[in-house]
Amino acid sequence: MVSIQGALLCALCILSGPAASVDRPDATGNTPPAVSGAAAPSSQQPDRQGFLYEVSVPEGRFQNLPAGARLVLFGTIHVDRSGARVLNAQSTRELEGAQRVALEADPRDAQTVARLARQYGYYADGDLLDHHVPAADVLAAREILLDEGASLVGVTQTKPWLMSFVLTSAKLAHDGFSATMGSEWTLATFAAQRSIPIVEIEGFESQFSLFDHQSADLQRAQLEESINEIRSGELVDETRALVRAWHAADGDTLRTQLTAMEHDQAPFGRFTIEQLINMRDRSMADRAEEYLRQGGTTFFAVGCLHLFGDAGLVAELARRGYRVRDLQAS
Repeated sequence: MVSIQGALLCALCILSGPAASVDRPDATGNTPPAVSGAAAPSSQQPDRQGFLYEVSVPEGRFQNLPAGARLVLFGTIHVDRSGARVLNAQSTRELEGAQRVALEADPRDAQTVARLARQYGYYADGDLLDHHVPAADVLAAREILLDEGASLVGVTQTKPWLMSFVLTSAKLAHDGFSATMGSEWTLATFAAQRSIPIVEIEGFESQFSLFDHQSADLQRAQLEESINEIRSGELVDETRALVRAWHAADGDTLRTQLTAMEHDQAPFGRFTIEQLINMRDRSMADRAEEYLRQGGTTFFAVGCLHLFGDAGLVAELARRGYRVRDLQAS
């Protein structure tokens, strides 16, 4: 069985936004530490890390594109542990030379995320979570939050899909994982320190809207799956494995994850692969082409699951006629 909630850490930037976490900087006024660049490689920390591809224009193709237009495709991990290195030397060089950094959404925009959480993630006054899900699930959610030392404020009016992310974030925070240590926060901080423009590929509202438009049954299924994965230990085990795979540039593990998700027939599993992965892969490829038309180098960072599989960005952009090569290939 595959942990869908764990897999979303490689596919959905909403998990790096303030609404889904119990350790967000908007609650304290703090921001992630400054990013000075890549850590020096060591025998324990090989320089091949994460996923880094170049997308360029073959000679004689796409005459309408500016000369030298290229995309540096970076597969992100949305949470990590404190002290983990996000940028190796090659990623740092590519980032420093970019004309723009494209992220799924800018995780620093706490005000927008808070507004969207109120708009999409909470019931109107007079409506409550326990009107929509079994009492056992409400009790389980409360117990998990208490066990992880998280706040119960707002629990009664939280919609099931957002409660699912709150529980996931609380559990992972207790195990030492933080969105502020993930790729998006590191990239956004790095770019801001160097005055490199940050542009959004999707924006948080697009992701919030996807979940809010789920049926009531699907939202219940998502919440129940989160509770089951937390109680069984599967969420933490899967997250540890995926984070290890990211740091080791282990694409085979990501491909195996995608294959398992494609065979998952549970309702939320189907929603995840069809709507959260494959559909967004296509729209991300469209956005990648838009940035290529702007010329220069775009550092294009999306959840690493979006790079792999038949519908993933590496295969899709190659199908569209671009040259795609692994910048870390030996």
